[in-house]
Order: sequence, then C-alpha cells, then structure tokens
Amino acid sequence: MKAKRFIALPLALLGILAILILPLFTIAAVAKAQTAQGVFMDLKAAGTFTISDHKMYQFNIADTTLVDANGVALPAAAYFTNTLTSGPTVTCSGSSSSCSSTNQPSTPTAPIPDDRKVTGPNGTCKQQQCTFLDGGTLTGSDYKQYIIVKGKNGNGSWTFTWTYMVAPDPSKDVDPAIEGVQITPFTAWVLIKENTDVAIIDLGANIAGESVVKNTTKGTKYSFRLRDSYGNSRVTGLSLLVNNVTLAYPGSTLVENCPDCLVGDPGAVDFYYTTNAGAKGYTTLLKNGDARTLLNTDWLAGNDNGGSDGKDLAMAVMDPLQLIVGAGTYTVTLKGTVKGTDGLANITFSVTQSVQVITPGCGKGN
Repeated sequence: MKAKRFIALPLALLGILAILILPLFTIAAVAKAQTAQGVFMDLKAAGTFTISDHKMYQFNIADTTLVDANGVALPAAAYFTNTLTSGPTVTCSGSSSSCSSTNQPSTPTAPIPDDRKVTGPNGTCKQQQCTFLDGGTLTGSDYKQYIIVKGKNGNGSWTFTWTYMVAPDPSKDVDPAIEGVQITPFTAWVLIKENTDVAIIDLGANIAGESVVKNTTKGTKYSFRLRDSYGNSRVTGLSLLVNNVTLAYPGSTLVENCPDCLVGDPGAVDFYYTTNAGAKGYTTLLKNGDARTLLNTDWLAGNDNGGSDGKDLAMAVMDPLQLIVGAGTYTVTLKGTVKGTDGLANITFSVTQSVQVITPGCGKGN
C-alpha cells in the first residue's frame, strides 16, 4: 500500500493562491441572480354615494360609459375644461452671473394640463359634488405648473411657471337666463340600487404579485404566480377594517389564466400591474405594465401567456362583501400578506380608500 503524498507549499506561494482565489469568490457573488417581489392591490371601495327617495346613487366623476339619473351619459369631468391660459413667467435663483439674461436657458415645453385637478381626490369634481347633487352654479379655479432648468453655463436655477384654468364648460349650461353655468339636480349621479334607505356598498379587491429574477447571462424573467411550492395560495391573512375597526376576515380565490388562453378568450386573465402595496429585494427590477406583455417579452418562452398551465398569470380575488352605512365618511382598509418567493421575506400590505355618503341639500347655500 502506497503512502499518501502531501505537497508542502511555501507560505509565500500560499498567500499568492489566496489572493487569486478570493476574487473568484467575489465574482461568483456578483454573478448571483438578483430577485425582487412586488404586490399590486386594486381595492374597490372608494366612492361617493347618496340616498334619496328610497334610491341609492353614486357620483360618477370620470366613467364615460354610465348614464346619470337624468338620462345623460356624461361624467362630472365632462362639465369642465382644463386649459393653459398664460405663461411662462420666469424667475431665477443663484448668483448675479448665473441669473443674468445671457445665461437664461431656452424655454421648455409647457406641461400638459393636470387631469388630477379635475378628477383627483381633491379635484374640482369632488369639491363640487354637492352642486352636482342639488343642482346650481358650477365654479372654476386656476392652478400653476412649473419646470426648473439650469442656466446655459450649468449654474443658476431658472423656474418657468405656467397658469392653467379649470372652468365650467358653457356648452353644458342648462339655464342661460341665470349667470354662470347651471346644472340640474342629480347631474352625474348614477342610480345603482332601489328600495333602500341605507347605502349598501359592494366591496371587492384584486391582488397580484410580481416576482422578478435577473440573471447576468440570461436576462430578466417575470412571473405573476400566486401559488407556493405546495400549491397553496400565497395570499393569506386578509382583514377588512372600517374606520380602523376590523369587521371581517374575507377569503380569496386564485384566478389563473386558462392553459393556452389568449387575450379575450373565455377564462383569460389580464390586468395592468402596478407595484402599489409593498416590495422586497432589488426593487428597481420591478416593472409596471400589462402583466401578459411582461411575461411574453422576457427571456423565458416557457412562461408566455402564463405558461403551459397558465399559473404564471394569476390574481387573487377577494370574496365580495357589502358595507351598509348611513350618511358619513368612512375609511375602508384591506390588510393581508403575500408570502415571499426566491428566498425573499413575506410582504404585508395595507391599502385604504375613502367612502362618503352625503345627503341631498348638502350644496344649499354653497
């Protein structure tokens, strides 16, 4: 039996080998795939409602497909124009040389009108919901937008400011004999329930999770799969709160794209994904967009249209609930957890929306 041979290396050579080996480990660590996970929550709870003559109505701000109580297919936003009226005014902050006229940069293109000033939570429509309910005179308001540009020499901050006007549309005036744009009661208020003296509000939610893996050799791969390795839903622990009081623990059902189903097919699942309820990992990898398109344009053909079983294109649909309330303002919050993937921690989410029930007559004297 031959004796085992051992090779003794000089200490200096061992040090050189260590220097050579360590970078290899560093390179391997850098080449490791990067992962990210995000959560999208579409809570369907927001809205403004009213009860009148045993009927329930909802204020329609922007949906052009709905017909109001007067038989008119126009949302509240259609009763206003939103236009650029003047500008820009130009100001500069910096040294005298940086703010000299010879250093003024070219005028940038004016920003487009901001739709949120009309349709947003604090927009003109919301502020005048009582006028739309009771009828009366619509009013307008102005706002400003600005762009800051460095001077020609790279110094100085030049601010270009434009003024915009949200104004009632004169073509919508129902009574020219009265000054201002007049509207009738229940303009842009849509009948949704009859034979009720309380607001019965349908609540729902769609939940999706985007998982991303970026490999330096292959590229980026997306998935919207919501099943864990055991086949169970990764969406757990849902709780619904109203005014911070837990009222229900709803379940949810996974809805997955049927195998080989394309857009528009029966059983197809399609949605626009936006990370709005939490993220983990290398979050810059997360991408908003049409979920199916993200799958079909990454490097992995095997997940196109959700893959052979369709499960890479999925969302969780909360079991429907109803909120029965009287006049007042309420916060509706949905909390829950989406279990992590690819070694990432779980993501807990909490999304809140506002529900308001107003009474006819709220606009009198306004």
